[in-house]
Amino acid sequence: MGIRINATTAFIGMKRTPGTLNLTRENPAVDIETKMPKVEIKSEQIKVTIDQSQQFSESGLKSNSEITDEGAQLGAQEASKGVARIVDQGNQLGDVHKGFDAIPEQANQNAFHLYDKDWTIENMPKSRPKIDFVGGEVDVKVNEGTIDNKTRRKEVDSNYQRGKIEIYMRQKAKLTFSYDPSSFNMTV
Repeated sequence: MGIRINATTAFIGMKRTPGTLNLTRENPAVDIETKMPKVEIKSEQIKVTIDQSQQFSESGLKSNSEITDEGAQLGAQEASKGVARIVDQGNQLGDVHKGFDAIPEQANQNAFHLYDKDWTIENMPKSRPKIDFVGGEVDVKVNEGTIDNKTRRKEVDSNYQRGKIEIYMRQKAKLTFSYDPSSFNMTV
């Protein structure tokens, strides 16, 4: 058939204007006053006392009064031992009627065994010294500092312009019909 149809597509156009935001501000006025903190420290020197009299005594380095006291105690002990020994030996001699001769044994004891001593080795001194600490106190006083902040803020000025979008028809849609008689065939 000799009918022609032509179609043209429609197009939409957009024109855009971007939005703008302008911000202006002044710098804030900073005003800060500070008062520095103070720390006061008072300290007392520590005193150390060391008592070594016990260790000196154990090592044989004694004061005159200690030597005298120990000598008196030792003398009293040895005297009582001697008196007890003499009384025992006298009682043995008094028991002669029992048929036991005590004189040779007492002579052997008094001559050879009376002064037997035991020997030992020891570490000296045996005890620790007495250590005392006096004083040494620390007094700390803190005076707090202050911060006075008088900063003034500034306002921000804003200017905003909205953006735009314009939509328009860039090309309209069309339909065209045409007739070509030369291509028309009449025979049926």
